[in-house]
Amino acid sequence: MRYLLLVVSIVLFGCEPRQSVTPTHSSELIGLTRDTQSSDVILTIPKDLGQVIYYSGFSRGLGSNDIGIDRGLIGESKLVSFEAMGDRLLLREHNLRYRGTSDNAAENTAVDHAFPDYIMASFEILSEADSHWVIDASEFIVRDAFDVNRWLGSMDEGQFTVDAHRSGVYWENTKSFPENLELEAIVTFTGSANGGYLNDVLSNSEGFSLHLHHSFIKLPDSDYQARAYHPNSGYFVYEWEDYTKPLNHDLTERVITRHRLVKTDPNAPSSPVVEPIIYYLDPGVPEPVRTALIDGAMWWAEAFEAAGFEDAYRVEILPEGADPMDSRFNVINWVHRATRGWSYGASIIDPRTGEIIKGHVTLGSLRVRQDILIAEALLNDADSAEAQAMALARIRQLSAHEVGHTIGIAHNFAASESDRASVMDYPHPLITLDADGNITLNDAYDEGIGLWDKLVVAYGYGDSPVQAISDIQNSGINYVSDRHARPVDGAFADGHLWDNHNDPTSEYRRLGDIRRKALSQLNQSALANGDIAARLDDLLVPLYNLPRYQADGVAKQIGGFN
Repeated sequence: MRYLLLVVSIVLFGCEPRQSVTPTHSSELIGLTRDTQSSDVILTIPKDLGQVIYYSGFSRGLGSNDIGIDRGLIGESKLVSFEAMGDRLLLREHNLRYRGTSDNAAENTAVDHAFPDYIMASFEILSEADSHWVIDASEFIVRDAFDVNRWLGSMDEGQFTVDAHRSGVYWENTKSFPENLELEAIVTFTGSANGGYLNDVLSNSEGFSLHLHHSFIKLPDSDYQARAYHPNSGYFVYEWEDYTKPLNHDLTERVITRHRLVKTDPNAPSSPVVEPIIYYLDPGVPEPVRTALIDGAMWWAEAFEAAGFEDAYRVEILPEGADPMDSRFNVINWVHRATRGWSYGASIIDPRTGEIIKGHVTLGSLRVRQDILIAEALLNDADSAEAQAMALARIRQLSAHEVGHTIGIAHNFAASESDRASVMDYPHPLITLDADGNITLNDAYDEGIGLWDKLVVAYGYGDSPVQAISDIQNSGINYVSDRHARPVDGAFADGHLWDNHNDPTSEYRRLGDIRRKALSQLNQSALANGDIAARLDDLLVPLYNLPRYQADGVAKQIGGFN
C-alpha cells in the first residue's frame, strides 16, 4: 500500500499539462470544465475569489431512518478560501468560533493566530495565470466527505471503503453559475454489511453507491444586518466568541438565524419586498399530500404579512430539471425511508452572520400513512374520509413546522397549553367524543399559523424587535424549548411533547376515556379489503398507548415545578 501511494504521488507531481482541457471562467463564480478524455472536473479558481461558503450533502441516500444517511441530508456551513503554497492550491476552512472585530487589525490577527484553521484539501496547480489557478478537483469531489465508514462502523453495521473504480463525477448535477458552483459524485462503498439496519435497505450486502454533493457559494454582500438573539425570542441562537470586546462585556456574541427580507419602502409600516422568500416543493410528492404540504407551508405568509411584508413569502413546485441540492433553492424534500422516522428543518447559513442562504426541509413520507392508521384505529373504519382528512391536517401542520425551523424558529412545547398557539409545538391530535359518545376527529389539528408564530416572526423579521419582545412577554404564552421540555425526567411542568391543554391530569383522564371507547369497538371493520387479520396488532398499539405522552406531563406536574 505504501508503495502504491508513492507511485501515485510521483504520477501526480510529474504529469504534463493536459491537452484535453481548455479552462474557462467567464461569468461563473468558479470556472468549470470537463476533461474530454478522463471526464475529470477542472476548476478555474479566480485569484480574487476571496472567501466563499462551502457545504456538502447527500443527493441520494441509504433510506434507513435508524442510520440517518438520508437523501437531502446536508452538513455544516463552512467559510473557506483557496490559497497557493508552492505548486499546490490549499483549501482552508476558517475557524469562526473565535473572532476579532476590533478597529485595530493587530488585535484581530492575535485572535486569528491563536486558534487553528483546517486545510480541507490540497490540489496540484495544473496551470496558472495572472488572474487564476487551474486545478483538478475530481479527487476532492469523489471522496467519503461524511466519513461514512466510521459512521457505519460506530453502529456495528459493517466496514466499507470507497471503490475508486466504481466511483466518479456525476456530471448531470455538476454545474457552475455566477454565484454558486454545484458538484456531485457517485461514490461506491464496498465491504461487508453485518448489521440489520443496513441489510434492510441494500440490494447487495457487499456494498452500495451514494450520491454526494458539494456546493461553493458566493458570500452575500455586507448589507445584511444581523439581529441579536433574545432568550424569549423563540429563535435558534448562533454564537461565537469575540475576544476583542471591552473587558466588561460578555465575550459571547449571539444572533438569530434568519433569511434576508428587505422592504422596497423601508419607512412604510407595510411594503412589498425586494426579493421574496420562495420555497420549492419536491415534485415527487403525490396528491393529495402535495396540496396539503403547499397549504401548510403557505401558512407562514400570514405571519410575514402581519409583520409588514407584502407578498414576501411563497411556496411553489420545484421547476423541472432543477436540483434540490442547488444552493439557490429553498426546498421541501419528500424523503422515503424503509421505516417511519423524523422530519427535519435545516439551513445553510452565512457562517459570518447567521443569514440563512438556503432553507432545506426533509419530510419523511411514511408519517402520513401512520397518521391514517391511527385515525382508522380510532374510528374503527378502514374507509373513513374523516381518517384521511385528519392525516392531511397533520401533514399541513408538519409542513409548517419544519419550514418554521428553516426560517430560524425553534420549538415551543408550551404552546399547546395556550389553545394550540404555535405550529412549532409537537401536536397531539385533539380527539373528542360527540353528543352520542362517538369518537370524532373533526378538530384533531388546528388550521393556520398561531399567535406565537406571528409574534416570533415580528421579532425576527419586523422593524421593531424591542416592541416584539414586549408583545411576546405580555402574550400570556409560555416558551419552553428542547432543553427543558424534551428530557423525560425534565422538571418543567409547562412544556411537554405531544400533549394538549394546560391541565395534564384532566387531559390524561379524558384520553383514558377515549382509549377505553376505541379499544371496546376495535374489530375487523378497521381492516381494508385484502388486509390480513394480523394487521389489527398494528392498529391496537397506538390505541393502547394513546395517553402515554400525556402521562409524561402528569409526572412532571407531580415531581416538577410551576
